[in-house]
This record gives sequence, C-alpha cells and structure tokens, in this order.
Amino acid sequence: MISTEDLIADWITIRMTLKRQLEHLRTGHELRVPGLDATQATADMAARLKTCLSEIEGLLKSYSSRG
Repeated sequence: MISTEDLIADWITIRMTLKRQLEHLRTGHELRVPGLDATQATADMAARLKTCLSEIEGLLKSYSSRG
C-alpha cells in the first residue's frame, strides 16, 4: 500500500515539473509537432499544462489539509 505521504511527495515533484515546463513555454520556447503550427501547438500544450497543474494543486490542497 502507498502512503499518503509518498503520494504527496510524488505530486509535489510532478507539480515542480509542470511549472518548469509551463515556464519554458511562457519564455518563448515553442513546441514543434510535425504537421501542426508551432504557435498553436505551444498554446494548446500550455493550456493542458495549466489544467494538469490545477488538478495536482487541488489534490495537494485536499490531501494536505487532511493530515
């Protein structure tokens, strides 16, 4: 069984990675996807990263407050 503390530690790592990736895109780096416009692909990825980040932060808030 996985402890809540282990899950929270993993979620914190994931949050840091998502924030780093989002900042990378925000500073002007574009995502290159064959067959897609780089500007649109970058915007789409940034939106997805924001959604994932929001979900992880929600989990952290929910489970951290229970401890």
